[in-house]
Amino acid sequence: MTIRLILTLITVGFISQNSFSVEYDFFKGQKTEIKDPFKLRDPFKKPIVRGAKKVISMVPNKVGENSYSNIPSISGVPIDQIMVIGVMLGKNRRAIVRSKSKKETFIVKEGMALGVDKAIVKAILPGGVVLVEKIKNVYDQFEYLETLLPIVTE
Repeated sequence: MTIRLILTLITVGFISQNSFSVEYDFFKGQKTEIKDPFKLRDPFKKPIVRGAKKVISMVPNKVGENSYSNIPSISGVPIDQIMVIGVMLGKNRRAIVRSKSKKETFIVKEGMALGVDKAIVKAILPGGVVLVEKIKNVYDQFEYLETLLPIVTE
């Protein structure tokens, strides 16, 4: 208790002597033109910017409304460049597709959108994959095109 009291009196005396001085032990007796250097902003912290928020217009790996994925997507490959190399049948049907140009392999499931035109995988059958596209015809009406991508042997 007495040691604590003595330390408190020493620090109070030290503070009262140096409270109006710009000299700190940190600067080893040198004077500085900065009035209070210990109240400056941390240079390694990101400054707080107040104003308009950024709006992200397009996220490349967005899967759902609030979910993202780092798995490569086949959504940018045209349908004529996609070939089916295998199917997995069962409770959760999957198809293994490959891009002709990039030679990358992807796994697709029913309900996914493929290609630039966002053709939807409607069915995965033992013989291939059924895709459905919604297009506008010359009469400015919407119509659906079904495409069957058969399994290709290399």
